[in-house]
Amino acid sequence: MFELFNDEDSNFRFRIKGPDGAVMATSRAFPDKVSAVAGIRDTRESAEWAPSLTCACHGWLMRSLSGWAR
Repeated sequence: MFELFNDEDSNFRFRIKGPDGAVMATSRAFPDKVSAVAGIRDTRESAEWAPSLTCACHGWLMRSLSGWAR
């Protein structure tokens, strides 16, 4: 799940959250909402060609942005 928010400097950012609500990743700062939404779109498109990403140090596996598995 993506969550769009304003940071402490009034920039836009987004978070990727797992089904348990844990923050899995936070984006860089974007100057406006349109740019942040484009960043979400680009992230989704990138995930389509990378069907499985692993992180051995945290023990999670991301199969797609629609579902997380441990």
